[in-house]
Amino acid sequence: MRKVILILSVISFTLLSCGSQQQEGISVMEPNVYEQKLNEKEVQLIDVRTAEEFAEGHIANAKNINVNGADFETQITSLDKEKPVMLYCRSGARSANASSILKQKGFKTIIDLKGGINNWQSGGKPVTNQ
Repeated sequence: MRKVILILSVISFTLLSCGSQQQEGISVMEPNVYEQKLNEKEVQLIDVRTAEEFAEGHIANAKNINVNGADFETQITSLDKEKPVMLYCRSGARSANASSILKQKGFKTIIDLKGGINNWQSGGKPVTNQ
């Protein structure tokens, strides 16, 4: 009986800790939902990849602010903390990091593209080099 309780406790803890990875104020969205959100007023779309990656293709109207750049925290001061900030990178790791930084800096609504631009393009969504 003790073993069963122990096993159930471990499973419950594991499930709860996995579910808590998404912080309050940070949403991770699939490409279709993310695309719909892009059409709303006053969203700020940020590509957190390098300038070289951005030049290869990005989502229209995105601003490039490299999360690994020395000036990332300085550049995000130009963003409005009250308006939604939509982030993406190549596969989701860098934008998750950027989301955490923005949250720590007091941004209210942060939306991360699940799977990054790779997932976006896999779904047939458009990119631009302009």
